[in-house]
Amino acid sequence: MEEPRKAKIQLPKDALKKINLGQSFAEYDKLLLGPNVFVRTPSIEAATQSSRSKCFFVGRRGTGKTAITYYLCATSKWAFQLHPQSVKPLNVPRSAEDYRDTRQKPFKSVLSSFRRALVDEAMSQWIRKGQASITSIPAELTRERNFIEDHDFDQRFIKFLEETLGALNSGNEKDWLKHINRTKDICKAVEGFAELHKLQAQILIDRIDDVWDGSDNAVVFLMALMHACVEQGSNTELVRPLLFLRENIFERVRQIDNEFSRLETCVVSLDWTRELRKTAFECPAR
Repeated sequence: MEEPRKAKIQLPKDALKKINLGQSFAEYDKLLLGPNVFVRTPSIEAATQSSRSKCFFVGRRGTGKTAITYYLCATSKWAFQLHPQSVKPLNVPRSAEDYRDTRQKPFKSVLSSFRRALVDEAMSQWIRKGQASITSIPAELTRERNFIEDHDFDQRFIKFLEETLGALNSGNEKDWLKHINRTKDICKAVEGFAELHKLQAQILIDRIDDVWDGSDNAVVFLMALMHACVEQGSNTELVRPLLFLRENIFERVRQIDNEFSRLETCVVSLDWTRELRKTAFECPAR
């Protein structure tokens, strides 16, 4: 017996033209302002977990890096976006070669400046959102108040870097150590403040490629930012930087970092596999 033919599905004329699939660039897509438009992928799971082991989210354009930052901001009061403009300051002393060795003082100076700027940004965000009061900061942060209140991330980083490299280039070992230890003291004070007041911060560092010029200096400074994220995340879950990077930029760091093994264990690779695409289309509307 001949089986009955299945009825063909016919769409109205121009139906596909009327479907809104969103913007091709996540940063321009207003649909992403709500949490219900997202599909829970392994990369989102890794970003939302409190585990400190993953802090780099790497993928090609269109794999969902910026979308994850929107999701985290929409679902957590502790998450905020950070779009640095000074991954590589315009005028820095020394050549890129001087900064490449992660064990030497020039690189440590950049790393220390990034880490201090990051924890100050966490304090600044808590105060701006009303989650903490500037009058309640501990005595250890009193001298940091101007940087927290009146500077943005890039201004802080450049100022800290100028001071630290200035001491290094003048041969003043004592002053250089003072700046390095100051960063450690600030980080400890901010983390203690967060624990006391039950605060958290997820610092979502994105759009690095917007200011990326591909220079050797840009690579080593990004490398220092990556090590600062690992160092900060390994010390506390309360102030956790997450860095979202394009694959080609990440590969540049891989080629020169003499301690890349510290970074590669912290990577989440973003890619839309066939299984994930199937999950996305089968996910019911909410």
